[in-house]
Amino acid sequence: MKKIIGVCLTETRSEYSREFIKFIYKHSKINDVKVIIYNSICNFSADNLRGARAVYYNIPYEKLDAIVIVHECFADSSLVDKILRYAKAANTPVIMAGKYDPRCYSIVGDYEDVYTDMLKKIIKDRNVSESLYIAGRNEPEIDFGSKIRIQCYKNALEECGYEFKVKNVYFCGYDEAKVHHLIDKMIKNNQDIPRAIFCANDRMAQTVMDVLKEHDYKIPQDFIVAGFDGMECFKCSAPNLSTCQNSLDDLCLKIFDAFNELKGEGTLDNTFYYNYNAIFSESCGYSKPSDLNNDIMVNDLYSTIKSMDIQMLESSRWSGFMLYKASLNKFYSQIDTYLKANFQVALTPLEVAKVINKKYHALEDSMVLYSIDSETGMPKTENYITKQIVPNLEEWMVDDTMYFVTSLMVDGICYGLIYEKGSGNVSSTGYSVNDHAGTLIKVLTASANED
Repeated sequence: MKKIIGVCLTETRSEYSREFIKFIYKHSKINDVKVIIYNSICNFSADNLRGARAVYYNIPYEKLDAIVIVHECFADSSLVDKILRYAKAANTPVIMAGKYDPRCYSIVGDYEDVYTDMLKKIIKDRNVSESLYIAGRNEPEIDFGSKIRIQCYKNALEECGYEFKVKNVYFCGYDEAKVHHLIDKMIKNNQDIPRAIFCANDRMAQTVMDVLKEHDYKIPQDFIVAGFDGMECFKCSAPNLSTCQNSLDDLCLKIFDAFNELKGEGTLDNTFYYNYNAIFSESCGYSKPSDLNNDIMVNDLYSTIKSMDIQMLESSRWSGFMLYKASLNKFYSQIDTYLKANFQVALTPLEVAKVINKKYHALEDSMVLYSIDSETGMPKTENYITKQIVPNLEEWMVDDTMYFVTSLMVDGICYGLIYEKGSGNVSSTGYSVNDHAGTLIKVLTASANED
């Protein structure tokens, strides 16, 4: 039987998660390992979606060969701690992707020297004496990466003979709206903005360029801008963005290096390092790298968006259904009519759903699974053990898909789990379905007394 890895991340539609999924799928096929993606529709920067945590609390840890936590995806370190505790209790090894953690195996980005040298080169080549740094969250215990990047910026300035000024560092929490407001306000208040603006990720750097262009400034003639991450979607920005590229391909390669050592196929080492590369491009006055093909990237982005649109159309069938079904009895008797292939919903039993109150995280040991039969193409209903690995395990073990698992919840209460099979292409699991099913359950619970 193939080995199975559970990957804990969030927001599968985000650029970071999409790229990570693409590469974890690639390396899972190379290593002949099955992958289950445990996903939520938020990154838990706020506690208003508590039911979304249920997907991580109900992982069958003891049945998996390893758990991977994608640290970049989680704003709440307490949730990461709980995942680690649950895995440890089940004697399941954990691999932390993107941050060092002494409690488990760690895959750490080795970027300090590369990023410092990149900033030094830009500062020297463009005679930068004054600059701004737009950082992430001012919470080192949560956002340790932003702290490291600020230190790299400080080191680069000092090695070039310039003073590091705390007043020139702004914390925007990776929030494009806050970045937009910051730069827009500076311009409108006629503040003396330094000509060079460095950002702790590409999204904020792109926002800076957008605001500057809104005010008719030219890049790089009037301002130079550099980011960090090297996300695929910003490679076709205009002007093309200078950045320190996070190699998610290498990160996923190192995850499987660590996993193979756990299986006794190498020399055990608790820490592995993955690479970053400096990209000097048009936003800082350099020529665009010759290996960037905008046509290919635009076509890839179009395919991604088209895939998301198809999923939205499929799940929109739920919205029509929910507007006309105002009772739980009708919902549970007809839900199987509105499913699609490779998609299953495990829901709490009807009698439990009627009285669910504040069970934010807990799920029943047994639920009802609604799915499409792979042989007949007909809908079917069956009892489902919540801590089962996935529906139709034997069938899944011989195909070439991954499973995506997401909480189905509304108003912070979890009513079940959404299962979807897919490949390394984007999955919007949880978003559109949760929107429709969540609204549906609001209608149903409000009218449950009618039944």
